[in-house]
Amino acid sequence: MSDNEYAEITYEEALADLEKIVQKMEDGELPLEDLIAAFQQGIKLTRLCRQKLTETEQKIEYLLKEERQDVIDYIDPSKEPGETT
Repeated sequence: MSDNEYAEITYEEALADLEKIVQKMEDGELPLEDLIAAFQQGIKLTRLCRQKLTETEQKIEYLLKEERQDVIDYIDPSKEPGETT
């Protein structure tokens, strides 16, 4: 799978592909060259999963920050929007 193809897959697809690779490697039936290629593909998929999880975590943090600000603005409407102190 090329790097461009990796950019288009979802976290769930990447994780499923990674699980398939791990299973093939654990079966112990891959020739050495195929094993190395599978390992390299697994590293790419692991990085992709980590990146997608980080992006999701950042989105959640942003949304929570936004929600907290809405609550602060609701509790104390005398403050300017975005003012926390």
